[in-house]
Amino acid sequence: MSSLYEMSIRGLLPAEVMDDLPDARRVEHPTETLLVTEPLDPDAVLALVRRLTDLGLELEEVRRLEDPHAAGGAPDEPDEGERARGGAA
Repeated sequence: MSSLYEMSIRGLLPAEVMDDLPDARRVEHPTETLLVTEPLDPDAVLALVRRLTDLGLELEEVRRLEDPHAAGGAPDEPDEGERARGGAA
């Protein structure tokens, strides 16, 4: 079963990671990146976590989202907090 995942990553996410996740949404802050994935199955999530850690990125949190709108909107739609901070990256 595929689910959306929200990942909090210390630092900025390399562009090549986003190239592999065309339907994902990211919001970059000065010290972290929030990534909301496209629907992924558990094996794909583990592969993504391995890839991020192999790139030397520090994952602060990974959580499965029960509802696509739980992260503040559809992947292409910024939530209220993002709009207040200037929109999604």
